[in-house]
Amino acid sequence: MIRISVKRDDIPLPGDIRRWLKSALHRAAIETTNTAREETPRAFAELANSIRSEQTDALQYTVFSDVDYAAYVEHSTKLGGKLPPVSHLQRWLRTKNIRSHSGMDKRDLAWAIARGIQRRGMRAHPYMQPTAEKMEPRIRQLVARATGHNA
Repeated sequence: MIRISVKRDDIPLPGDIRRWLKSALHRAAIETTNTAREETPRAFAELANSIRSEQTDALQYTVFSDVDYAAYVEHSTKLGGKLPPVSHLQRWLRTKNIRSHSGMDKRDLAWAIARGIQRRGMRAHPYMQPTAEKMEPRIRQLVARATGHNA
């Protein structure tokens, strides 16, 4: 999850500046959402397509994914953790056209992979953190333009 906001310490902002800031933050949220989608690891597009932004306060947007496995992709899973959804792994196997060399059917292969992930964990494939780092200068630039400061 990425939060894009302007802290104003409850100082009233003139109407024009408030409107310009809202516009700048909205644009920053759209650009950040698009960048996060580009940075997302792809087995199929479900994770990338689930990334969206939402205005969470007058001068704050949040960019996030609402699929159940997004946090596991971003941060990894631990050894002995939760069994991943076998249905997701079955779709991944179909998408990647992966077959068992031993003649195991796709459901059994998906179960074997799920158990392996549960036992050994899964390494992280961060996409939100790199997006936040990549977008920070652009967000600062948009806010600076909105407030009349040069970035």
